[in-house]
Amino acid sequence: MFRPTETFCRSLAFIQTHDRIVYPDDLPDELLEAWIDPEADDSMGHIAIARLSPTRIYTATPDDQSIPLKVFVYTYDRYCSGSYRERGPERWLDPSAERRYLQFQFILQTLRYDREHGTAIYFPHIDIFDYGDYERIVREIAEDDTDEESN
Repeated sequence: MFRPTETFCRSLAFIQTHDRIVYPDDLPDELLEAWIDPEADDSMGHIAIARLSPTRIYTATPDDQSIPLKVFVYTYDRYCSGSYRERGPERWLDPSAERRYLQFQFILQTLRYDREHGTAIYFPHIDIFDYGDYERIVREIAEDDTDEESN
C-alpha cells in the first residue's frame, strides 16, 4: 500500500543523507516512481504558491498526493539558497522555477524509461538536483534521442 506521508519523509531523508547530491544510480526505483508527476503541467499553479512560502508546500500531510512537487520545491529552494547566497524572498522570483520543474520531470521520466527498457542512461554522472545544469542535460538527452531515431 502506498503511504504518501511515509514516502515523502523517506524522500527527504534520502535527499538529506546524500547531501542534496543524487546521481541516477543512487535513486531507488520506489522513490523515482514517487517523484514522477503524471500531471506535471497541472502543477504550475502550485509553483506560484511555493514562491510565497516554500516551507508550506513541502510539509508532510497525511493525505499528501503531491510528492513530486514537494520534492522539487524542497530541493529547488535549497539549490536557490545555496546558489544565490540566501537572497531571501527574491530567490523564488526567478521565472525559471516552472521550467525547472518540467525539466526535472523530463529527466526523471527519461531515467525511468531507461531503467524499464534496459537502455543506457544518458547522464550517469549528473546530479539530479543540479538545476543550474538542466539546460545542458535536457539538450544532451534530446540530441541522443535524435541520434537514435536517425540510426
